[in-house]
Amino acid sequence: MDAPLVIAIAIAVTVAAPCAAIFLAIKSKTQSEATQKAESELAEARAEIAALQTGATEDARRTAESDTRLSEIRQQFDQATSELHKLRESEKDLLTEVQVQK
Repeated sequence: MDAPLVIAIAIAVTVAAPCAAIFLAIKSKTQSEATQKAESELAEARAEIAALQTGATEDARRTAESDTRLSEIRQQFDQATSELHKLRESEKDLLTEVQVQK
């Protein structure tokens, strides 16, 4: 081999090796930063989901309480309506009785 060719190859290898190392280091750092960013975004998303689940659980609890209260009110309304019907019937009977006595 010619000496200039050997020198050229040695220089190329000497320059290429550090360049390759720098390239691989930059690529590794970029991938590491992307992974950290993705993990951070995932943690934020999980925190948001947890907050939404907590809110949904609280909403479900309040809805259940409202449903229970509504059922109680409906039952009271039905009882009041029944009592009103009985009172009206009693009133009619009393009016009939008073008319018969006249």
